[in-house]
Amino acid sequence: MRRKSILVSCGIMLAISAAALAAAQRMAAEGKLNDQLPSVDEIINKYIAAIGGKAAIERRTSAVAKGSIEITDSGGAGSRQGVIETYSKAPDKVLLIIKVPGQGVLLRQGSDGSVSWQKTLGSPITELSGADLAQFKRDSTFQRSLKLKDLYPRIQVKGKKRVDKHDTFEVVAYASDGSRENWFFDVQSGLLSRSYVDRNSRQTDFDDYREVGGIKVPFYTRQTSPDFTLVIRLAEVQQNVPVDDAKFAKPKPQPQK
Repeated sequence: MRRKSILVSCGIMLAISAAALAAAQRMAAEGKLNDQLPSVDEIINKYIAAIGGKAAIERRTSAVAKGSIEITDSGGAGSRQGVIETYSKAPDKVLLIIKVPGQGVLLRQGSDGSVSWQKTLGSPITELSGADLAQFKRDSTFQRSLKLKDLYPRIQVKGKKRVDKHDTFEVVAYASDGSRENWFFDVQSGLLSRSYVDRNSRQTDFDDYREVGGIKVPFYTRQTSPDFTLVIRLAEVQQNVPVDDAKFAKPKPQPQK
Protein backbone atom coordinates (compact mmCIF):
# COMPACT_ATOMS: atom_id res chain seq x y z
CA MET A 1 0.00 0.00 0.00
CA ARG A 2 2.81 2.36 0.92
CA ARG A 3 4.55 1.62 -2.38
CA LYS A 4 1.35 2.34 -4.23
CA SER A 5 0.96 5.66 -2.42
CA ILE A 6 4.52 6.59 -3.33
CA LEU A 7 3.86 5.74 -6.96
CA VAL A 8 0.67 7.81 -6.95
CA SER A 9 2.50 10.72 -5.37
CA CYS A 10 5.23 10.48 -7.98
CA GLY A 11 2.60 10.46 -10.69
CA ILE A 12 1.01 13.60 -9.26
CA MET A 13 4.37 15.29 -9.01
CA LEU A 14 5.15 14.41 -12.62
CA ALA A 15 1.79 15.76 -13.72
CA ILE A 16 2.35 18.97 -11.80
CA SER A 17 5.85 19.28 -13.24
CA ALA A 18 4.53 18.74 -16.77
CA ALA A 19 1.79 21.31 -16.24
CA ALA A 20 4.29 23.77 -14.82
CA LEU A 21 6.61 23.20 -17.75
CA ALA A 22 3.77 23.71 -20.23
CA ALA A 23 2.73 26.89 -18.42
CA ALA A 24 6.30 28.16 -18.45
CA GLN A 25 6.63 27.41 -22.15
CA ARG A 26 3.33 29.16 -22.83
CA MET A 27 4.37 32.21 -20.82
CA ALA A 28 7.71 32.25 -22.62
CA ALA A 29 5.94 32.08 -25.98
CA GLU A 30 3.59 34.89 -24.97
CA GLY A 31 6.51 36.95 -23.73
CA LYS A 32 8.32 36.36 -26.99
CA LEU A 33 5.22 37.44 -28.91
CA ASN A 34 4.89 40.59 -26.81
CA ASP A 35 8.56 41.36 -27.43
CA GLN A 36 7.83 41.21 -31.15
CA LEU A 37 4.90 43.63 -30.98
CA PRO A 38 5.61 47.04 -32.50
CA SER A 39 5.12 50.22 -30.50
CA VAL A 40 2.12 52.53 -30.87
CA ASP A 41 4.26 55.01 -32.80
CA GLU A 42 5.49 52.31 -35.17
CA ILE A 43 1.95 51.13 -35.94
CA ILE A 44 0.56 54.64 -36.45
CA ASN A 45 3.53 55.72 -38.56
CA LYS A 46 3.18 52.63 -40.74
CA TYR A 47 -0.53 53.38 -41.16
CA ILE A 48 0.20 56.96 -42.20
CA ALA A 49 2.80 55.76 -44.69
CA ALA A 50 0.42 53.09 -46.02
CA ILE A 51 -2.33 55.55 -46.89
CA GLY A 52 0.02 57.93 -48.66
CA GLY A 53 2.40 59.55 -46.21
CA LYS A 54 2.35 62.65 -44.03
CA ALA A 55 3.12 65.10 -46.85
CA ALA A 56 0.29 63.86 -49.08
CA ILE A 57 -2.18 63.94 -46.19
CA GLU A 58 -1.17 67.48 -45.26
CA ARG A 59 -1.66 68.60 -48.89
CA ARG A 60 -5.25 67.40 -48.75
CA THR A 61 -7.55 70.38 -48.21
CA SER A 62 -10.92 68.93 -49.19
CA ALA A 63 -12.61 65.72 -50.29
CA VAL A 64 -15.89 64.67 -51.88
CA ALA A 65 -17.13 61.08 -51.99
CA LYS A 66 -20.29 59.60 -53.49
CA GLY A 67 -21.62 56.08 -53.66
CA SER A 68 -24.35 53.64 -52.72
CA ILE A 69 -25.52 52.57 -49.29
CA GLU A 70 -27.52 49.57 -48.13
CA ILE A 71 -29.29 49.88 -44.77
CA THR A 72 -30.49 46.75 -42.99
CA ASP A 73 -32.42 47.07 -39.74
CA SER A 74 -31.50 44.62 -37.00
CA GLY A 75 -35.18 43.82 -36.46
CA GLY A 76 -35.33 42.02 -39.80
CA ALA A 77 -37.58 44.59 -41.45
CA GLY A 78 -35.63 44.26 -44.69
CA SER A 79 -33.08 46.49 -46.32
CA ARG A 80 -33.20 49.81 -48.10
CA GLN A 81 -31.00 50.97 -50.95
CA GLY A 82 -29.88 54.56 -51.16
CA VAL A 83 -27.11 56.95 -52.03
CA ILE A 84 -24.53 58.60 -49.80
CA GLU A 85 -22.54 61.80 -50.23
CA THR A 86 -19.79 63.12 -47.98
CA TYR A 87 -18.03 66.47 -48.12
CA SER A 88 -15.10 67.53 -45.97
CA LYS A 89 -12.91 70.61 -45.91
CA ALA A 90 -10.08 71.88 -43.75
CA PRO A 91 -9.93 72.68 -40.99
CA ASP A 92 -12.94 70.73 -39.63
CA LYS A 93 -15.93 71.15 -41.90
CA VAL A 94 -17.95 68.06 -42.80
CA LEU A 95 -21.28 67.10 -44.32
CA LEU A 96 -22.94 63.68 -44.65
CA ILE A 97 -26.10 63.11 -46.68
CA ILE A 98 -28.00 59.81 -46.98
CA LYS A 99 -30.94 59.63 -49.38
CA VAL A 100 -33.34 56.77 -50.13
CA PRO A 101 -35.46 56.94 -53.30
CA GLY A 102 -39.12 57.38 -52.48
CA GLN A 103 -38.38 58.46 -48.91
CA GLY A 104 -36.12 61.46 -49.29
CA VAL A 105 -33.20 62.46 -47.10
CA LEU A 106 -32.90 60.02 -44.19
CA LEU A 107 -29.98 61.85 -42.64
CA ARG A 108 -28.18 65.14 -43.10
CA GLN A 109 -25.40 65.67 -40.58
CA GLY A 110 -22.63 68.22 -40.59
CA SER A 111 -20.45 70.83 -38.97
CA ASP A 112 -19.20 74.24 -40.05
CA GLY A 113 -16.26 73.88 -37.68
CA SER A 114 -18.04 75.45 -34.73
CA VAL A 115 -21.62 74.16 -34.74
CA SER A 116 -22.38 70.47 -35.32
CA TRP A 117 -25.92 69.48 -36.22
CA GLN A 118 -28.12 66.78 -37.70
CA LYS A 119 -31.49 66.40 -39.36
CA THR A 120 -33.20 63.02 -39.61
CA LEU A 121 -36.31 62.24 -41.64
CA GLY A 122 -39.41 63.44 -39.83
CA SER A 123 -37.47 65.20 -37.07
CA PRO A 124 -36.41 68.82 -36.56
CA ILE A 125 -32.84 70.05 -36.87
CA THR A 126 -30.89 69.53 -33.66
CA GLU A 127 -27.43 70.53 -32.52
CA LEU A 128 -25.19 67.75 -31.26
CA SER A 129 -24.05 67.93 -27.66
CA GLY A 130 -22.39 65.91 -24.93
CA ALA A 131 -21.00 62.50 -25.77
CA ASP A 132 -22.62 62.53 -29.22
CA LEU A 133 -20.83 65.74 -30.11
CA ALA A 134 -17.48 64.50 -28.78
CA GLN A 135 -17.74 61.27 -30.80
CA PHE A 136 -18.82 63.11 -33.95
CA LYS A 137 -15.85 65.48 -33.68
CA ARG A 138 -13.40 62.60 -33.26
CA ASP A 139 -14.88 60.71 -36.20
CA SER A 140 -14.94 63.70 -38.55
CA THR A 141 -11.63 65.36 -37.66
CA PHE A 142 -9.92 66.45 -40.86
CA GLN A 143 -6.55 64.74 -41.41
CA ARG A 144 -7.56 62.45 -38.54
CA SER A 145 -4.76 59.95 -39.19
CA LEU A 146 -2.18 62.61 -38.27
CA LYS A 147 -4.00 63.59 -35.06
CA LEU A 148 -4.75 60.23 -33.44
CA LYS A 149 -2.45 60.84 -30.46
CA ASP A 150 -4.07 64.24 -29.86
CA LEU A 151 -7.59 62.83 -30.05
CA TYR A 152 -6.74 59.84 -27.88
CA PRO A 153 -4.27 60.72 -25.09
CA ARG A 154 -3.84 57.09 -24.02
CA ILE A 155 -3.11 54.44 -26.67
CA GLN A 156 -1.66 50.98 -26.15
CA VAL A 157 -0.91 47.92 -28.26
CA LYS A 158 -2.99 44.98 -27.04
CA GLY A 159 -1.64 42.18 -29.25
CA LYS A 160 -2.31 40.30 -32.45
CA LYS A 161 -5.77 39.29 -33.65
CA ARG A 162 -7.19 37.63 -36.75
CA VAL A 163 -9.74 39.82 -38.55
CA ASP A 164 -11.43 38.02 -41.42
CA LYS A 165 -8.45 36.82 -43.48
CA HIS A 166 -5.99 39.34 -42.08
CA ASP A 167 -3.53 39.19 -39.20
CA THR A 168 -3.79 42.51 -37.39
CA PHE A 169 -2.27 44.41 -34.52
CA GLU A 170 -5.01 45.38 -32.08
CA VAL A 171 -4.60 48.84 -30.59
CA VAL A 172 -6.77 50.23 -27.79
CA ALA A 173 -7.29 53.99 -27.66
CA TYR A 174 -8.89 56.07 -24.89
CA ALA A 175 -10.27 59.56 -25.46
CA SER A 176 -10.10 62.23 -22.76
CA ASP A 177 -13.76 61.58 -21.85
CA GLY A 178 -13.03 57.91 -21.17
CA SER A 179 -14.46 56.59 -24.43
CA ARG A 180 -12.64 53.54 -25.77
CA GLU A 181 -11.98 52.44 -29.33
CA ASN A 182 -10.23 49.36 -30.65
CA TRP A 183 -8.34 49.59 -33.95
CA PHE A 184 -7.06 46.67 -35.99
CA PHE A 185 -4.18 47.42 -38.36
CA ASP A 186 -3.17 44.88 -41.00
CA VAL A 187 0.21 43.40 -40.05
CA GLN A 188 1.46 43.35 -43.65
CA SER A 189 -0.01 46.47 -45.26
CA GLY A 190 -0.38 48.68 -42.20
CA LEU A 191 -3.87 49.72 -43.32
CA LEU A 192 -6.80 49.92 -40.92
CA SER A 193 -8.96 46.80 -41.29
CA ARG A 194 -11.48 47.36 -38.51
CA SER A 195 -12.46 49.76 -35.76
CA TYR A 196 -14.76 49.22 -32.80
CA VAL A 197 -16.32 51.99 -30.70
CA ASP A 198 -17.22 50.71 -27.25
CA ARG A 199 -19.67 53.51 -26.45
CA ASN A 200 -22.23 52.54 -29.10
CA SER A 201 -21.01 49.03 -29.98
CA ARG A 202 -20.24 50.18 -33.50
CA GLN A 203 -17.96 47.98 -35.56
CA THR A 204 -16.66 49.25 -38.90
CA ASP A 205 -14.76 47.13 -41.41
CA PHE A 206 -12.71 48.74 -44.18
CA ASP A 207 -11.71 47.14 -47.48
CA ASP A 208 -10.99 47.78 -51.16
CA TYR A 209 -8.47 50.56 -50.58
CA ARG A 210 -7.76 52.59 -53.72
CA GLU A 211 -5.40 55.46 -54.28
CA VAL A 212 -7.04 58.79 -55.09
CA GLY A 213 -4.93 61.92 -55.31
CA GLY A 214 -2.03 60.20 -53.60
CA ILE A 215 -4.10 58.93 -50.66
CA LYS A 216 -5.58 55.46 -50.21
CA VAL A 217 -9.31 55.45 -49.46
CA PRO A 218 -11.47 52.44 -48.45
CA PHE A 219 -14.09 52.12 -51.19
CA TYR A 220 -15.94 49.45 -49.18
CA THR A 221 -17.13 50.03 -45.62
CA ARG A 222 -19.39 47.82 -43.52
CA GLN A 223 -20.69 49.25 -40.27
CA THR A 224 -22.65 47.17 -37.78
CA SER A 225 -24.38 48.27 -34.59
CA PRO A 226 -27.20 46.90 -32.41
CA ASP A 227 -29.78 48.83 -34.47
CA PHE A 228 -28.68 48.43 -38.07
CA THR A 229 -26.01 47.47 -40.58
CA LEU A 230 -24.70 49.86 -43.23
CA VAL A 231 -22.78 48.76 -46.31
CA ILE A 232 -21.20 51.61 -48.26
CA ARG A 233 -19.67 51.20 -51.71
CA LEU A 234 -18.04 54.34 -53.03
CA ALA A 235 -18.22 55.04 -56.74
CA GLU A 236 -16.40 58.37 -56.87
CA VAL A 237 -13.85 60.12 -54.66
CA GLN A 238 -12.26 63.50 -55.38
CA GLN A 239 -9.48 65.18 -53.44
CA ASN A 240 -8.66 68.90 -53.24
CA VAL A 241 -11.74 70.13 -55.10
CA PRO A 242 -13.61 73.39 -54.46
CA VAL A 243 -16.37 73.05 -51.84
CA ASP A 244 -18.47 76.06 -50.89
CA ASP A 245 -18.40 76.83 -47.15
CA ALA A 246 -22.16 77.46 -47.27
CA LYS A 247 -22.69 73.73 -47.74
CA PHE A 248 -21.62 73.08 -44.14
CA ALA A 249 -23.85 75.67 -42.49
CA LYS A 250 -26.63 74.52 -40.19
CA PRO A 251 -29.86 74.49 -42.24
CA LYS A 252 -32.53 76.98 -41.32
CA PRO A 253 -35.78 75.50 -39.99
CA GLN A 254 -38.44 75.13 -42.67
CA PRO A 255 -41.59 77.16 -42.00
CA GLN A 256 -44.55 75.04 -41.00
CA LYS A 257 -47.38 74.88 -43.51
